[in-house]
Amino acid sequence: FVGHSTAPNLGNLNKPSGLNEGEEDNFQQNAEMSPSAASSQDLAALKAEKATLHQMLRSYEKDFFKQHKRQVSSFSDIRPVASQYRRYKEIKKAIASLQDK
Repeated sequence: FVGHSTAPNLGNLNKPSGLNEGEEDNFQQNAEMSPSAASSQDLAALKAEKATLHQMLRSYEKDFFKQHKRQVSSFSDIRPVASQYRRYKEIKKAIASLQDK
């Protein structure tokens, strides 16, 4: 193993892991913008994602009501979409945080 390097590849230090191809491009664009331009673009993207999630969650609640003849009232009711509810809450916090700046 002489001459074999075990050093990690550090070529992608500026890119967060787990991003899809389009998200990588957005991250790179945001990294090159001024902080205020990047944060306003982030805010717009968060608001768009929030609106999409809101629409999907309201649709789930309407379908739930049609099927069960009652409103969503417990965690077991939302279990199929729990991760979307959590993401929606995270986005609301992030938007509030960006708007406070």
